[in-house]
Amino acid sequence: MICLDISINGSPFCRAGIEQSIFLSSVLRIFVGSEDCASLSITGMCELSTDSSAHVYWPERNLSPGDVVRFMMIDAADPTSPSEIKATDTPEYLEEQRQFEEFERTFVPPATPAERRWPTLGFRCLLNGKERAVAVMTPHEEHMTCSIDWNRYQPGRSRVSVRSFGRSTQSGAAKTQWLRADLLLGDTMDVEIRV
Repeated sequence: MICLDISINGSPFCRAGIEQSIFLSSVLRIFVGSEDCASLSITGMCELSTDSSAHVYWPERNLSPGDVVRFMMIDAADPTSPSEIKATDTPEYLEEQRQFEEFERTFVPPATPAERRWPTLGFRCLLNGKERAVAVMTPHEEHMTCSIDWNRYQPGRSRVSVRSFGRSTQSGAAKTQWLRADLLLGDTMDVEIRV
């Protein structure tokens, strides 16, 4: 089965994959106001039956400056067991979705910028050992993500996206697209957290 094989500083962390998977996603996030400068989350979705599916979650991890996360798309029979599987047709899940939709509808962003604990936070991205981007947030940006997304409809590749964004300014929303690429089977994507 297709798995996202993830290591941190050269040590294995997670081999995310599950039978009947629909998609897999790994997101590396940094935020200028966070106590921990970065976090890594890994999620997915799988079919439980022909008319039922579930969200799948693997352990999250906080990261530090200088940490290097390696992503590799592989075909493997020994994935890491998920930490949680949530069927999408349970009353608990449906209530969770209702609460999330209410939060999105009523959310008001903070009026003041975040404290910039990490003012020069960014990513250095290498695809198959070749530097593809050194991404550093502008003064109006507060968040940066590196997402690796695979779906079963294009099984031979994962989409890589690195972008930064922040609150709206007089000239519009502050956002930068740093990298868009494909991660093919056997390719490696190394992301170093830089300050």
